[in-house]
Amino acid sequence: LIAATAAPGLAAVLASFGARIVQPEQGVRVSVGEIAAAAEATGATTVIVLPNDGDAVLAARLAASVTSGISVKVVPTRNAAEGIAAAVAFDPDGSADEVLARMESESAGLRSFTVFTAAKDSVVDGVEVGEGDVVAADSARHVLAVGPDVEGTTMRALAQLDEFELVTIYRGNGQGETEGEALAERIEAAGWGAEVEVVHGGQPHDHLLVAVE
Repeated sequence: LIAATAAPGLAAVLASFGARIVQPEQGVRVSVGEIAAAAEATGATTVIVLPNDGDAVLAARLAASVTSGISVKVVPTRNAAEGIAAAVAFDPDGSADEVLARMESESAGLRSFTVFTAAKDSVVDGVEVGEGDVVAADSARHVLAVGPDVEGTTMRALAQLDEFELVTIYRGNGQGETEGEALAERIEAAGWGAEVEVVHGGQPHDHLLVAVE
């Protein structure tokens, strides 16, 4: 199992499920060469790749064409939360096709969104976003909420989702532990009846990555 991420906290979580981590330079997406080199370094005949970035899925698929003697299969994870959901289902001793199917199912079934600050004025899905606005966008890059602050925007994004039992918050480098715990307390007090976990993800640019189950 190979997983790509530039965030050290997310890398640690993925590694705990047996993934070999490919960490591109911060701000740079993982390349075909990096994935191919990692696949060859495993010594395995079959490798499953979690690109964890919608724009890196193609690179992961192209890596299959530049590796020899290795079957490279890709779970098209669009962020690390989807990657973690897939990694939970990883079984190094199972049938590759069956394991891949389970991982794809777990990844596709996860709801998640990223909270970040807009770098410029734009219009996304008909929603006006100003430079400096805090945006919550789902894994398909649809805007769930826009606001002036991380906590309020996250709450509005969660309110757009159906019933859920668990919210996992992966904190980026810009969000401290105190801020994460304050957000967790607000979610728990909102009446959704959900358990909340806060994990240091270490994302270099995004405030939060939120997984909802």
